[in-house]
Amino acid sequence: MLLCLCFSLGLAGCFRPPAPPAVLPIESVEATELQNAGNLLSQRKYREAENAYRKILTSSPAPAADEAAEAHYAIAVILTYNDNPHRNYAQAIRELDDFLRLHPGDTRVRDAQNLRFMLKTIIDIKKENERLSKSIEQLKLLDIRQEELRGDK
Repeated sequence: MLLCLCFSLGLAGCFRPPAPPAVLPIESVEATELQNAGNLLSQRKYREAENAYRKILTSSPAPAADEAAEAHYAIAVILTYNDNPHRNYAQAIRELDDFLRLHPGDTRVRDAQNLRFMLKTIIDIKKENERLSKSIEQLKLLDIRQEELRGDK
């Protein structure tokens, strides 16, 4: 009996657990990529985070719906951050349009719609401000010409 126990313990010492698979399952890879993208975002590495999320969307095979929705939404939000030097509201609206079209059942649909509306309003206000600034400059020039004409009299 003691011999069998020693033999069993000797074999147990030789046993090694199987090595982890060389390739993680797809769900794990996507989760890891989402986590890495999120880490880049929390470090305010906006361009790198955006690229990481885009990589998830273009990965083969296609990402699961939840991961794709997360990536689409995150890209749109990244493009709106005030301290993002590459912020682009027009591109964010296009990303939100993709999100809304591809993920109509997502819990963030209402948030995406509200964000899209706000961004559209901001863009419209900027355009109106530019138009008004041009009008003001034209009025200034007109006023200067009028003053010059009065001075000539």
